[in-house]
Amino acid sequence: MVSLNFTLVIELLLFVLFLFGTTRFILRPALKVIDERDERVDADESAAEKHNATATALEAKYQKALARARAEAEDAYRAGHMRLIDEQAARLTAAQRAVDDAVLATRAQGEADLEARRAELKQAAPAIAREMGARLGMKGTGA
Repeated sequence: MVSLNFTLVIELLLFVLFLFGTTRFILRPALKVIDERDERVDADESAAEKHNATATALEAKYQKALARARAEAEDAYRAGHMRLIDEQAARLTAAQRAVDDAVLATRAQGEADLEARRAELKQAAPAIAREMGARLGMKGTGA
């Protein structure tokens, strides 16, 4: 049989006192800190999910604004490009008209000079024919 002596009872009381002290002063504060940490982690996760949703919404808004800005820039580029093409076409047409006018003026001047030379040649032809006849020894050549 088991005999209980005073030392065993003291040891059991000290062990119970140790368990009580450990539970009250070490285990409860540690569990409290762990629970507070879990609550903070849950709150941080909730805040992170909320911020993630906000960031996703902002990114979608940014992508829409970016697409709109790109479309506007493309439209502005095309409008500017078409305006530039129209301006170049207008300049080219004006230059072509100027060249055509210069060609017509030069042609008209050339034709006028040609007619003047022909008229001079018609007037000088009888004198030239007489002179040629005289040089060749022909008589009675005249107009």
